[in-house]
Amino acid sequence: MRVLNLLALFSFILLFVSCGSPKSEPQTILNDSSAVVNSISENPFNEINQKIITNPNDDKLYAERAALHVAQNDYESAVNDLERSIKIDTTNADHYVLLSTIKFRNKQPKEALQLLQKAVKINPTHVMANLKLGELYMYAENYEQAFKYINTCLKQDVYNAEAYFLKGMIYKAAQDTAKAVSSFQTCVEQNPDYYDAHLQLGIIYASVNDELALAYYNNAIAIRPKSTEALYNKALYLQTSQNLSEADNIYKSILKIDPNYYIAYYNMGFLRLVYSEDYDSATQLFSIAIEKDPKYFEAYYNRGYAFELMNQNKKALEDYKKALEIKPDFTMAAKGVTRLE
Repeated sequence: MRVLNLLALFSFILLFVSCGSPKSEPQTILNDSSAVVNSISENPFNEINQKIITNPNDDKLYAERAALHVAQNDYESAVNDLERSIKIDTTNADHYVLLSTIKFRNKQPKEALQLLQKAVKINPTHVMANLKLGELYMYAENYEQAFKYINTCLKQDVYNAEAYFLKGMIYKAAQDTAKAVSSFQTCVEQNPDYYDAHLQLGIIYASVNDELALAYYNNAIAIRPKSTEALYNKALYLQTSQNLSEADNIYKSILKIDPNYYIAYYNMGFLRLVYSEDYDSATQLFSIAIEKDPKYFEAYYNRGYAFELMNQNKKALEDYKKALEIKPDFTMAAKGVTRLE
């Protein structure tokens, strides 16, 4: 494996290393005749360590080992190996990009920026360096600089899905919806499995109550079936479109995936409060939401309102005051207190 291929590997590992498959104990197989025990576990570093011993001045080998360290969540060792790669060869832009990826992951944007700037100084047309610089400047809301680097990336790789996604996010931030949609659609044309682009298209179409939102939310869910984010957005769209039963079922599905997803409890409570007038069930659901997030002032207010509708004014007043304690400028809660005092 060469360093150029590691660029994509690093991005993949850093995205998914925290949600890997459950670890299993090494299995053993007993041969009845010889009682030989075979283990499936091997040290992934054995081969690369031997290569480094044989070729201690090969900068690319240290970069390869750094990728293995990242896969083991050992970022400190990965940084050490990449710094050694750079020390051996200060002209390899790939090493700077790889190290910047870890720095960015470790919430060190300044260090990441400096490393990427060194990379493009060495190689002005480096695809990944320009792409990541565009991303950093996007987060800094310096959109002019972001476009500069993203477009440089696209000149070298016109099919780069991530570059189109970043352009879409910039256009969305600038409230240029038409260009945002165009960029996100180009992104999914290049990579049909680009989850975030499908999700963003769903959000944009939902904001104008366009049924296309459901198609894009469904695409996102097909890519990531257990994405509570995509499921929640779909449920919220269905709720605002008055498909209440479907929305409620999706909220229940979300809670099977993540029992602590308190907004799902809140929205289920809202459905019972506003549409089915099942105030007792509503208070129970709002209570669970509050238990999950004690600062959830909207849940206190809605629970209070449910209590008020059941003529349990003392409990209602307590909830309104609690909502105001958390958010003193919450007008609706203040009006509730005024009504009951």
